[in-house]
Amino acid sequence: MHLDIINWKDRCYAGDDQIISKLTEHLYLKRTGQIDSTEPCGLMTHHLDHDPACWDFYSAFYLVP
Repeated sequence: MHLDIINWKDRCYAGDDQIISKLTEHLYLKRTGQIDSTEPCGLMTHHLDHDPACWDFYSAFYLVP
């Protein structure tokens, strides 16, 4: 799964609830054997299109001070 953090319709950050929900669902499906447990899970980066909220999310997600 490649999780895109940008809402392309509005060209802005998709929001914590949407991103965390999709990520949590994907990890749950992997851990319960409902999808291939070896399938990678990644966050897509479109660094040239990120708004400040995107960068804030990455900082919080990766615990960057």
